[in-house]
Amino acid sequence: MGNGFESKPSQTTSLPSRDTVAAVNTRLPDLNSDNMLLPVVKGMKDKNSMACYVALSLTLCGHSIQEFISDGLPLLTCLIDHYHYRAAVHVLSCISGMFVEAPAYLLKMKGQFLKVIQSLIIADESIIKMAKSLISSDFPGEITKMFSSMIQNHMSLAILKGDGSGPEVVTMWLKVLLKVTKWYNDRNCGIDVVTGVFQEEFQLLLKESQHHGVVSSLVSWIASGVTLPSFIEKSTSEFGWLAYIVLNLEGRFEEETTIWSGLVNEMCSSPTQGPEQSLKKALMSMKMDQAPAFHRLNIYRWGQQALDTPIDHPVLPLIWQRFFVLFLGRLTTQASLPQRASVGEKFFESFGYTSVLKHMKKKLRATADHHMKIRPDLEQMEDTEEENRIESTNYVPRQQFHQELARLYQTYQFWLDEPRLHDANLYLPALPPQYDALKLQNLFQCDKNPWLEFLDLDRLEYELSQSVSHWRHTVNPKQFNPILRRQSMSPTFSGSERILSRLKRHDVALEPPNIWPIRAPVPDISISILEEKSAVMHLLDSDLSSLKTFAKSYGTRMSRHMAIDMAYQDSLPHLYFNQERQVEVYAECKSSINPMHRCRSPACIPLIVKEKVTREIVSRQIDENRVEYKQLIIEGLLPPPQNVCIAAVHVENAITMLVKLFRSTTDDSRRKVLNDIACTLFFHLSDFSDFSIRNYVPTRQFFASCIDMLGNEFVQLDPHQTETILNLCLDKPVIVGYLSPHYLPNNSPELFVSMYDQLIHVLEQKNTDLVFVLLTKFDVEHWFCQQKPSQIAVKKFTEALTRGLSFCGAEVNEKFIPVFELYYTHLQLFLRHEFPTHLYDVLSLILQVSSEQKLSVRCWQLLCDDCFVRGRTLSAHSVKGLDTDTLVDTVVSVDQIKGTLHWLSSYFQNLRVSGREQGAFGLYPKWRKYVTLIAQFLLDMMKSLILKVMPSISGMSAVQVLEIVWQQSIETFSPWIQPLDTDSGILSPWISIDKKDGRKMVVAFRKTAEFIHQNFKGVIPAKQRGMLSYMWIYYATILAKKKTPDYVVTQYNEELKMLPWQHMHPDIHVCELMSQVKEMNSPDSFELLVDILPLIDWQDVLQMSQILQPLDIQARLESAILLMLTQCFSRQQKIQNENTTKLFLMAEKYSWMQITSQHFQHTSGWFLQTCEPKCVLSERSSDSVMALRLLKAASGFSVENSCRWSPDLSAKRHSYIYIIIQLICQCSFQPDVNTQALHMSLMNLLTEIETVENSVVATNAQQEESFDLMKEVFSLLNNCHPDGSSLPVVMTTILDWIQSSPHSILLIPSIRAACRSLAAIGHVTKVVERCIEANFTTDMRCSHGECWYQILSAVQVPELSRSDFIETCLQDGAYLLLYSYLLQQLPLCQDLSAEKTLIEELLEWTGHVKPSNENEAKLLLWWYKTLSLIMRQLDFSNNQAVCVQLLRKLVNLLHQTGEDRMSGGLLGAIGLGKKSVLNLRYRLIAKAMAAFLVSQIIGDTTLRIAPGASISSSPQTKQELTNFYSLRNNKQYQPFKADIQMAYELMTDQSKAVQDSLFLLQKMRISLYPEVQYLAVIDPHGTS
Repeated sequence: MGNGFESKPSQTTSLPSRDTVAAVNTRLPDLNSDNMLLPVVKGMKDKNSMACYVALSLTLCGHSIQEFISDGLPLLTCLIDHYHYRAAVHVLSCISGMFVEAPAYLLKMKGQFLKVIQSLIIADESIIKMAKSLISSDFPGEITKMFSSMIQNHMSLAILKGDGSGPEVVTMWLKVLLKVTKWYNDRNCGIDVVTGVFQEEFQLLLKESQHHGVVSSLVSWIASGVTLPSFIEKSTSEFGWLAYIVLNLEGRFEEETTIWSGLVNEMCSSPTQGPEQSLKKALMSMKMDQAPAFHRLNIYRWGQQALDTPIDHPVLPLIWQRFFVLFLGRLTTQASLPQRASVGEKFFESFGYTSVLKHMKKKLRATADHHMKIRPDLEQMEDTEEENRIESTNYVPRQQFHQELARLYQTYQFWLDEPRLHDANLYLPALPPQYDALKLQNLFQCDKNPWLEFLDLDRLEYELSQSVSHWRHTVNPKQFNPILRRQSMSPTFSGSERILSRLKRHDVALEPPNIWPIRAPVPDISISILEEKSAVMHLLDSDLSSLKTFAKSYGTRMSRHMAIDMAYQDSLPHLYFNQERQVEVYAECKSSINPMHRCRSPACIPLIVKEKVTREIVSRQIDENRVEYKQLIIEGLLPPPQNVCIAAVHVENAITMLVKLFRSTTDDSRRKVLNDIACTLFFHLSDFSDFSIRNYVPTRQFFASCIDMLGNEFVQLDPHQTETILNLCLDKPVIVGYLSPHYLPNNSPELFVSMYDQLIHVLEQKNTDLVFVLLTKFDVEHWFCQQKPSQIAVKKFTEALTRGLSFCGAEVNEKFIPVFELYYTHLQLFLRHEFPTHLYDVLSLILQVSSEQKLSVRCWQLLCDDCFVRGRTLSAHSVKGLDTDTLVDTVVSVDQIKGTLHWLSSYFQNLRVSGREQGAFGLYPKWRKYVTLIAQFLLDMMKSLILKVMPSISGMSAVQVLEIVWQQSIETFSPWIQPLDTDSGILSPWISIDKKDGRKMVVAFRKTAEFIHQNFKGVIPAKQRGMLSYMWIYYATILAKKKTPDYVVTQYNEELKMLPWQHMHPDIHVCELMSQVKEMNSPDSFELLVDILPLIDWQDVLQMSQILQPLDIQARLESAILLMLTQCFSRQQKIQNENTTKLFLMAEKYSWMQITSQHFQHTSGWFLQTCEPKCVLSERSSDSVMALRLLKAASGFSVENSCRWSPDLSAKRHSYIYIIIQLICQCSFQPDVNTQALHMSLMNLLTEIETVENSVVATNAQQEESFDLMKEVFSLLNNCHPDGSSLPVVMTTILDWIQSSPHSILLIPSIRAACRSLAAIGHVTKVVERCIEANFTTDMRCSHGECWYQILSAVQVPELSRSDFIETCLQDGAYLLLYSYLLQQLPLCQDLSAEKTLIEELLEWTGHVKPSNENEAKLLLWWYKTLSLIMRQLDFSNNQAVCVQLLRKLVNLLHQTGEDRMSGGLLGAIGLGKKSVLNLRYRLIAKAMAAFLVSQIIGDTTLRIAPGASISSSPQTKQELTNFYSLRNNKQYQPFKADIQMAYELMTDQSKAVQDSLFLLQKMRISLYPEVQYLAVIDPHGTS
């Protein structure tokens, strides 16, 4: 390192020798003897800092070793204690020279002197500065820098003396600094110059580290090893020199202990083994006490230090050198053994170190770039004098040196990237030069001699000199100011002396060159040549050929360049390939239970891996490719030949002269000649420009400038050149960029349209860029305004524009967008020019291209936007009372609007009927893209028409104007929305997939209708048809026909329901059409009716009809409204609508008196077909019964309407009851019918019938109507589900109602209806029996005979099933019905034998009956009628034997009935039969009658027919009388003792005969059954 101290500083004080010091000591004042120093002595005792400093500076305390050791050192310590660090450093600079030859004195003062040194080192580490260092770096501090500068100055002065004391000074300071406690942990001790003393210190550090304490031993045991200590635990970026020496020193340990060689041998012997495992094996074989950890190996430490060292640090090349010694170094082997490869790359194959290798490559690349960018300052380089260079304040780098450093770092990068360097078979001479084989060979041999040629010695000298200058400037700022020194030295050398001094260092100057005559590089051009076309062309052709040839050479070079790059890209993927190789991996076993477990030997696992291998042939091809590539780059950077530059200037001069001649000439003929030459040259240059010229930028720019100059000065001013330019552009589209700026078609108006049309043919060839460039030159607006083209020209222009727009298509391709935008702009200008002059032309154009589906929708949008003025831009008087946001207006007149609409409707209608496809699928498939805008255009046209015709209402009636406008709107939209009626059927306006587009057109139609309504709302009288009425007629008769598809009608409904139907006032025709929707129109059309029906004020409609219309019209109107409401109810049941509910509530209060029964029956039929049957079971106040309530009101089924009874009213009521009955019948067939609700509904119905019929005044009408209604009610029993639960409920309900309604006016009609309408005899018997029974109540309104007369007149027994009828009556207990039947049969008897037959039949019935407690009294009528008939036999036939026989049958039947217990069966025979279920009073009458009749029978042929005759004395008679009389003592019969006594007295009374049996029966009935009214015929005054 001695080279670092050979600087030559300026004049300074030399370090004093020991002899000099001794000589000086004799002249120094003595503190003990000199009185002048008493204040200093006193201050020393008081620890005064100034006194201590003066004592050290002036007396022997600071100039004698002994004095300093004894007295001076405490004074120095005092300065340190008082923080006078600068003074302490100055004192050290003065006394350090005394200890150079005897440094042991300082080391013996280890305590105090080292404390001073330690204090100086940490002087900059205050709390504030430490806190500041967290924000920004401030190292070295002021005191540290001063201290180090003082040491550096000391060493520099020692070296300059030349007496060999330099190393002694370095050794002294190094030993002093190294004695500082933990000096290697204090960055303030990081000095830049160190020596071999480190070795001694490192050995001491090793010994100290071997004496572990308890804790450190425990940690070492856990870590399973004892690591080596280090002066630098981590790499440092601040102290590169210190790091280099420490790493160099500590690295010797690996070499001396053969750790590194053992590790490398282990890795070479086991290639598949990892570095860490190899290190463990090597250490185990060496059995060392201390060894570095794996991550502390020198290869990692050198590499990390290289990464952390700044890129401009001088020692960085040497650090990288030491890294590559380990990375590429190979162990020396014997000559007989094969060469071993390096193993450095394997240390970075593991996952944790691959990133380190990447950072190294990045650091090397950044370092090389840094040195490549360094450029010296030229101003500083001029000052080359040595003295000036030494005193220069700035360091001037040497460019050549830094380029060598950059090349070195690039070589380092190659070494790091190239895996072949680790191959044992590498042949160094075969490597490229940039790999520096000589240095590689040194690295392979592990040569550690530093490459000092790469140390920046200039910078080292500069930095050392700066350090010395800093100290000298600190000691004496004025004396050592470099600027003042240069100023003081400047008079020493004169200017001439400095110049001559510099010239001596340069080579001898050469002789001056020969002088040659100067010629103009570009020849002049004669004016006479410029005026002759052929001469000009010939003159310039050679120049143009030169330019063209050079441009071709450039193109050839570019092609070669591209070919080389493509070959390079193709070769790169083939440079490497994977080759399978077997490797062995060793896996140790580790015990998680016993940490002391050691693996006997690791397991060897063979693995097949794929290794990257380089293809040598491809690698050589790539190298050759890159060499050729660099050669092409060099050729490309060469300047163009001189002849090419001359040719370019020559051509430019010719054109410039031509322009000047033309401008200066006033002769027209000469100007014409010059213009012709210039135009010819213009086209010649344009034609001469080929691909090679355009490919080379300089020639392309040159030709463009020349052509532009000629075009601006000549071609643009000549209209005859316009078509020529166009043709040339079309022939050679590649030069259109040159010619297009000079193409002005407006200069030739007569050719404007033809040239415009010519571009269409080019567009068809899909050369869009060419067309766009040329089309931008056509100023259509200027052509229309200035040229005033004729109609023929306009027509041709329209045709050309049509073809252009058609070619662009509906969906404009991205590459056609610029061209389309130009055509679109031209179309807009065409339409706006003198609008609406060209409206028909534009509209015809748009329709023609749209029919081919090739027009963009923007053209339709343009038509809509430019034809109309919208919204608030309209004047106030034109929009009075209307929403301005929906208004449009146009300058087009009314006639033009009508003509346009008529033309459009005719066009689309003809288009629709022109073919089967349009008829079947409508217009939408072809016009789908334009439907939205067509609808908008038609809507705006109609709005404009309406606004323009409104003022004409004053001249004609509003109705006429409305009809005209409405017909126009229908005509306008009918091709789009109206079904087409053909012989084969109705064709839909659109198919299902087009319903969205169809909806758009329907929306426009609806908005048109709404706009018409808004304008005519206050103009049309209420009694006249308004727009809404017209709309419904059109909808019902045309749009929503029966066969119109549902998806079409749905679109109509969705839009038309938005109209303000609340303003509609329909007449009879409209109402009838509305009522026929369900029958005559599409099924879905009814949805619209349901939506609009609640919106109309039907009360007002009916009132107006009653005022203005005759009765038949009123009836039809009411019928239509009722039918609509009834039909609406079916939808209301599914979708609840509040408005519909309100309408039904209001409709119940309407007057429906004019409805005929036929109309009502028709409505009833619709209701039954559509309604939900269960509605009849709901509560009468619920919404589900709204229709029934309405029908009830319309039928007149109320008490109020009974006063206006008529047959028609009765028929309506009958229809209403029919509805109810039919609904109940339908409910009976449903499985989940609510029987309770069914019972209540039927009960309520019967009650309502009774109430209504009671209000009928006319009796006959009442009876007939009641009969009809009850007949409908009883049809339930015939039509209900026979097996369901409903039929019993219906029967029970009817019987319960009859029982609960005694003397109801419906009883007799019910009997008639039941006998005549019920199909089941069982139903007849039950109903009629219950009616007869109910007819006899306690508050009877008629006599018994009259009641029986009415009953007999109503009862009708089926003749064909007479036996079944009687049997059913007997089973059902219909005893009153049989009694009625008997009464009806008596008048039919012609003689006594017929009556006898009836008696026998009656006795037979009595024998078969099984009476119950409820109907036992009815049999008394049979007994009474039997006795009466027998008495007639006795009176008229005098055949007592027959009468005795009949009476005995009757007695037997009475005995059976009157038994207290049943006598049937075995138990009955022994008197243990079942107790009788009959009533006691009934049994008492039976016993009494039997005993009386027995007492009247004298014999088999004799009866007591005359009073006074003796009573029969037969044992049977006596027994009968005794048994009867004994009943008085029977406990059960105690309540009837009087009756028993009375009957017994009659039995024993001889004045009584057999005829008095009727009297006995009468008495017993009166006494025992007084409440039973139907037994009143047994009364003495009753008649039968």
